[in-house]
Amino acid sequence: NIFSMEISNVSVAQRTDGSKMVDIYYDLSGSSQYYKVSFEASLDGGINYTSISNANGDLSFGVTPDSGKHIIWDLGIDYINQFSDSAKIRIMAVENDTPPIPDGWIIDIDGNLYETLLIGDQTWMVDNLKVTHYRNGDPIPTGWPSNSGAYTVYNNNGSSEVDTYGALYNWYAVNDTRDIAPEGWHVPTDAEWQELEI
Repeated sequence: NIFSMEISNVSVAQRTDGSKMVDIYYDLSGSSQYYKVSFEASLDGGINYTSISNANGDLSFGVTPDSGKHIIWDLGIDYINQFSDSAKIRIMAVENDTPPIPDGWIIDIDGNLYETLLIGDQTWMVDNLKVTHYRNGDPIPTGWPSNSGAYTVYNNNGSSEVDTYGALYNWYAVNDTRDIAPEGWHVPTDAEWQELEI
């Protein structure tokens, strides 16, 4: 269930330092211990909304009810060279049993947790990705179509191999602008792999 009525006192202010960072404050009340919080933005006065991924703070899983919650949004990444005097945002809270993510771990849109490891100056996931949805919530199809994103599981055995090997994604899924990597992460570049090999 979506409990948007439990979000109140929302304030939004773009910073004046030229960084295009936006500070969003809100109060979250409710009877659940944890909520998953997300937000969307509209540049056309609320006719069409887009899920926002380039943000951090009191967002995603494990948000506890309290006042003065804070989200920091990098507007310049999501809306490059775009302006609107009728922009709107909406914040949504969904009751969720997932506690706050432990330090050194990340979570994907499906709720899978991944431990991370610092190697030199790079931080890598310890386990292979096994997400079945793009970052915006769209499902990633299974199988191997010739011209669209998809995933499969080693030995075509989704029940027992995915925890060991993760999922196998085709290039269309990897290169899709909806992103398969968890929030704040990306698929490694060739240069990043080469740095790891040194």
